[in-house]
Amino acid sequence: MASKGGIRILLAAMVACLLAVAPYANAAVDCETVKTQLTPCVGYVQGIDPVPAPGCCQGINNLIPLGRTTADRQQICVCLNELLPTVSGLIPTKVTEVLQKCGFNFFFPIQLPIDCSRYIIPRR
Repeated sequence: MASKGGIRILLAAMVACLLAVAPYANAAVDCETVKTQLTPCVGYVQGIDPVPAPGCCQGINNLIPLGRTTADRQQICVCLNELLPTVSGLIPTKVTEVLQKCGFNFFFPIQLPIDCSRYIIPRR
């Protein structure tokens, strides 16, 4: 099983897909917050849990309002790109699946690393 920090990182990737992009200057979001909010999703993206744990979708929803500015969204994306490679056993397709299970619709696969130069806006 991955470390607690590794688990947090996995879900952060999902959030990056939701919020991604723009210049990083003056971002108010820190990577610890991203990790904390996404920790409940780690078991799912590792293929351990058959469904997202309680709190997983709520953690994603908690991050969305933090991406108020392009700098904030860019920082969330950067955090995800730093954290995801540290998650052992990460299954990239599960990142897209957890977003869908939480009610976010994507019409393309999420690829890691995430391209933080583009907006990837999910629909609910």
